[in-house]
Amino acid sequence: MVALKGVEHSLIIMRQILFLILFTTEVFCYAQSYEEAVDKCTQAFQNSFHPTNMKEFESKMEQQLYQLRKCVVGLKFPAFKATTIGGRTYTLDELKGRIVLINLWFITCPPCVAEMPILNELQNEFSRDDFVIVSFGLDDNKLIREFIQKQPIDFDVIADSKKLIENKFKMSFGYPTNIFLDREGTIIDFKTGGAVDEVGLKKTKEEFQKLIKEQRIK
Repeated sequence: MVALKGVEHSLIIMRQILFLILFTTEVFCYAQSYEEAVDKCTQAFQNSFHPTNMKEFESKMEQQLYQLRKCVVGLKFPAFKATTIGGRTYTLDELKGRIVLINLWFITCPPCVAEMPILNELQNEFSRDDFVIVSFGLDDNKLIREFIQKQPIDFDVIADSKKLIENKFKMSFGYPTNIFLDREGTIIDFKTGGAVDEVGLKKTKEEFQKLIKEQRIK
């Protein structure tokens, strides 16, 4: 009987310790804002990236982008309110319930422009009720409108987004940057940089298609 009581007492203590660990972890996670978390990701990215030659640069960049993705995925995307060049206003709350691709770009960025056709194809392949692309461009309204006359864009674009991208999203790692959000607004994938060749663009499209399809069945 004494031994049994000792076991019960030990189990109670273990449960209390487990609760304390879980509670402490949860408090720590919530104590960090999105901005604080991304600032730490940025600092880690910059501090450990000091290549001495081009070969090392390419190798280290690949490693650093992988670590950066791991750091960013799982964060709740920050709330925002922005108006497209067509006059439509988006908020993060309005987008919840759909899979979202946040696309960051500028007109004179070759890989940004190269991937526009595959982003058009993705938006047209999947219903807007299920999947939507919201694009944030650095250029002003006039320049983006002129650009769209030459390169049609089948998704909504928000112009003059530099401050929003750098101060709110804290995303200044490179362009293009593509951020996938799940239906609750959590970052599920993150990719900065892009291809300009046909093979690379095809691979990017297939990766994005796979991710969208996986999220649709959840």
